[in-house]
Amino acid sequence: MPRRMRKVLLPLAAALAVAWVVTFAPAAQADNGCVASIQNPHISSNAGGVIAKGNWVCALVPTTIKLNNPYGAGFNLWACASNPPQDENYLINNCVWKAANFTDFTITVANSDNIRYTPPLGQPGAHGGGWWIACAQWRANGPGGLSGLHTTFSNSAYIVDP
Repeated sequence: MPRRMRKVLLPLAAALAVAWVVTFAPAAQADNGCVASIQNPHISSNAGGVIAKGNWVCALVPTTIKLNNPYGAGFNLWACASNPPQDENYLINNCVWKAANFTDFTITVANSDNIRYTPPLGQPGAHGGGWWIACAQWRANGPGGLSGLHTTFSNSAYIVDP
């Protein structure tokens, strides 16, 4: 191969190889294939106030979802005077912290729903009017190792205190 072609083709081949790895490599195993979703805060007649419901699903098991410090920062429920952005720093500085669930839990069945609430089951719902939002800061510790910190938000919801 002529020297000039080698100068062009070798970097091109290396770039394509990197692109292939980025595009087709499996997801980072440190995440343990976990995802979370959080429903909008809502009034629960069973809890007698405002709650939020979160669901975690992991592909690799057993995996422990870490909500407690030092690994997580909890599954938190916030009340705000105005419609808040999905930004933890904004919530800390501009909203009122109403409830939290700091209980770690272990997922043992792959790709199954694992429901958690804030406030936790057995505790009364929160009270107050205005804009509500839930946020979970968590890590997944399983066969793929300990993940980085994930932050998962609900959408905000305007609620009139029950």
